[in-house]
Amino acid sequence: MTDETRERIFDPFFTTKSNGRGLGLSAILGILRGHRAGLVVESKLGVGTTFRVYFPVSANGVVRARTTPRFDDRPLSGRVLVVDDEESIRVAASAVLTDLGLEVITVEDGLAAIESVEASDRNFDLVLLDLTMPRLDGHATLKHLRSRIPTLPIVLSSGYSSQEVLARYAA
Repeated sequence: MTDETRERIFDPFFTTKSNGRGLGLSAILGILRGHRAGLVVESKLGVGTTFRVYFPVSANGVVRARTTPRFDDRPLSGRVLVVDDEESIRVAASAVLTDLGLEVITVEDGLAAIESVEASDRNFDLVLLDLTMPRLDGHATLKHLRSRIPTLPIVLSSGYSSQEVLARYAA
């Protein structure tokens, strides 16, 4: 990050992205302050940025992990289509879902999603769909997929706040 960017990263609504999606660092800072946590940001232009979070020691001592699993240990089964223009999100979602036992297909935009669904020899059990993408956005993709397969479960995701999403896509 540049020095100018680093000075503004905690300003409400600040973003360096053209489509208005930021990390919400002002909200994160508020949460950290509520927990009396510290935060150190180190950044070198062209190298990378590191955020270090420091939480106070608990007065309650160490909390032991549960001895019995919280969820069923059996792996899930099914086929999931992950649609997002950001590769890091596709990779992370795929890793988590694959670890749960699901078969995962990833694509980078709505057109590729429609092509994958229509060309697939097997149905998808779920679609995880980003709303803001190039070529064909999530809203148009959702409408198309719903017209073709009305019962297909689709989970929408967005970098926008829930109020912005509801205002923009309520129709």
